[in-house]
Amino acid sequence: MGKINVDNFRDISVVIPCYRSSQTLGKVVSDIEEALQDFTFEIVLVLDGPMPETKIVAENLLAEYSNLKIVELSKNFGQHPAIFAGIKESKYNFIFTLDDDGQHIPSEIPRLLSALDDDTDIVYGIPITEEHGFLRNAASRVFKILIFKTLSGA
Repeated sequence: MGKINVDNFRDISVVIPCYRSSQTLGKVVSDIEEALQDFTFEIVLVLDGPMPETKIVAENLLAEYSNLKIVELSKNFGQHPAIFAGIKESKYNFIFTLDDDGQHIPSEIPRLLSALDDDTDIVYGIPITEEHGFLRNAASRVFKILIFKTLSGA
């Protein structure tokens, strides 16, 4: 099969699980806005438990950006459940997940889209160097395997 024409897929949801991210969230949202200015997109901020400072920042961003949505979880469920909650609330078929600390580069989203073809349902970037500890990296790998198995029907 051939490459998909990325221009046909201009509607994107960006899901960001947020946990104690009041210092970084504004820059992450701003970087997404800049990177996706040629797309139709929404940003779904999932507040993973009560965090007053992060909630204030998120609400200020909501007032500034009309394409932003906030999902609040009643307690801290963790990154992966927060991602699933955000995916559930997404309105577009192309969904990207980014961390709230800016370690994922929003400008790479169009490049990831260009990797899609008729036989590819999921694309994700791999960091050149691991930035987290062994347990978090292992949990991330398990999550990616589960997503792959779920989407591929394996």
